[in-house]
Amino acid sequence: MNGRSTKSFINEGRLSAIEHTIRPRDYLFIQFGHNDQKDDPVRGTEPYGDYQKNLHTFINTAFKHGAQPVLLTSVSRRHFTDQLIDSMSLGEYPLAMKQFAKTHNIALLDIHKKSMELFQSLGPDLSKNYFLHLEAHESSNYPNGIKDNTHFNEYGAEAIAQLISNALKESDLPLKRFLK
Repeated sequence: MNGRSTKSFINEGRLSAIEHTIRPRDYLFIQFGHNDQKDDPVRGTEPYGDYQKNLHTFINTAFKHGAQPVLLTSVSRRHFTDQLIDSMSLGEYPLAMKQFAKTHNIALLDIHKKSMELFQSLGPDLSKNYFLHLEAHESSNYPNGIKDNTHFNEYGAEAIAQLISNALKESDLPLKRFLK
């Protein structure tokens, strides 16, 4: 569900809904941070406070049902300073997740790092092709156009899915044997 933080996902009962369907040997992929970062009492969390506490709730839910939690750091935003991608566009959330994973010995896929490397290799101009950058009247969904450096278009979503697939193949997770 888009637009959710660890906090709002839990508070809206979405994690409880997962509890009704999750089974032993399932994988629970957990990726949050973009909306946790918002200055919003419904969604906002502090990286080393409620964010990590909520991550703990997610992993405990997985373990309680015999499932394997997998943490994925947030996909980088497209935010360049001069010609370099800004590694702090998501603040401390990626680092907070990495530290949490290490402390609790939870599998982690560093998608923030991999997506930053991708966008850096593309540069400021070509990386726009991965995001919702549309001119007025180019899409009926955005009649006035849009310049969104967080959300992906189809091409960008496929590229990020490939990054995740590659990260799984490079991991120690048994799930990788099912990937072609």
